[in-house]
Amino acid sequence: MSNDYRTAGKTWPGAGLPPIVDGHVGETADRAEAAEIRRVGLCVTCVNRREVPNSRGSVFYLCQLSKSDPTFPRYPRLPVLSCPGYRHQR
Repeated sequence: MSNDYRTAGKTWPGAGLPPIVDGHVGETADRAEAAEIRRVGLCVTCVNRREVPNSRGSVFYLCQLSKSDPTFPRYPRLPVLSCPGYRHQR
């Protein structure tokens, strides 16, 4: 059995979601940015996140609120569609 959504005949969990920018659909996001926003969610534009790359080229999103508040997961499950600690990066 494969875990790949393409071969398993399943839809990717973020498919069909509009890009989320500042809590609403962004009209100016380019395709690559829109794809990243759909894949990751709110964490892409949150001031409380830190990107943590590994040696294989993957990037993980660390929620820095988890250091002071245990209700926030260190590495939230993606895509994050709502979060009480979300603050837009300006």
